[in-house]
Amino acid sequence: MIKSLVTILIVGFSICLHAQKPKEQFLLIGTYTPDANSDGIYVYKFNSETGENSFVSSVKTSNPSYLAISPNKKYVYAVNENADSTRFTVTGHVAAFSFDKTTGKLNFINKHESGGKHPCY
Repeated sequence: MIKSLVTILIVGFSICLHAQKPKEQFLLIGTYTPDANSDGIYVYKFNSETGENSFVSSVKTSNPSYLAISPNKKYVYAVNENADSTRFTVTGHVAAFSFDKTTGKLNFINKHESGGKHPCY
């Protein structure tokens, strides 16, 4: 079951970054955060030959629906779909994180309003 789930996530919702071994990659997964139990972005080590995976780290950010990696692979950007139908949250955000390619750890840098309710790309 987890192998099927990971395969779907690779195709649709993740970014793979090479780890130390050529067959191993870091898999970054953005998730919606409807409650306090969800961090937002999760990093796994993923073996492309066997399908095996292991949790590496996570970082709290609200509803990161799309992730992008910088060309030098030092930064990860996420759009935060935070707007709701009330007047309290009227715009989404774009968040920036530094990424350590050796440990797989993400660190929050900053965020900025996107100017739209539900940024997606």
